[in-house]
Amino acid sequence: RELHEARETGFAYDREEREVGIFCIATNIPDFNGGVRYALSVSASAGNMTEENLTRIKGLLLEGKKELMRLIGRKE
Repeated sequence: RELHEARETGFAYDREEREVGIFCIATNIPDFNGGVRYALSVSASAGNMTEENLTRIKGLLLEGKKELMRLIGRKE
């Protein structure tokens, strides 16, 4: 279910599964061949991951993804 959600939304989450109190959100970074071997993520205390902060972080992750893809010569 979570893999399907990640493919649909472009974001994967670790909702305290690995470490209690830590929340992580990530997006994939395709390599120059289009394979997915890399990710860009942000981890923070679960208490700080409000909907407002999550929305802001998602936007920043997408900006970072776009810039990294540009730097490796990969188009969206």
